[in-house]
Amino acid sequence: LTAVVGELYRIEEELRTTAAWVLGKASQNNPVVQKQILELGVLPKLMRMVKSICSEEAVKALYAVSAVIRNNLDGQAVFNIEGGALMLQDIMSNSSSDIRLHKKSLFLVADLIDQAMETISPSPPFQ
Repeated sequence: LTAVVGELYRIEEELRTTAAWVLGKASQNNPVVQKQILELGVLPKLMRMVKSICSEEAVKALYAVSAVIRNNLDGQAVFNIEGGALMLQDIMSNSSSDIRLHKKSLFLVADLIDQAMETISPSPPFQ
């Protein structure tokens, strides 16, 4: 995992993009990898990459951010501290952003809302 993380800091855009995708793929529904990525302090770097002028890099970075924080309260805490809500707001309010960024942002917001609702009310009121 450390080797892949190192690729995020390369000059070559394609290597950074691929590394972000690999981290996202590895993190998806994998609490062990999510924890390792958080311990390595990678989430803020991925969030900065979401602001890249290269659309592909931004999309893959947002994919990774989403995978790291999904169903992960520690990841969501870091996301919030690092200004994640503002990042999503900026993407959704920028009409010139890549449509894929808009879609991924909307899905992430929906996931975060779903998880918040489950935390507030873990079981349906009527059964």
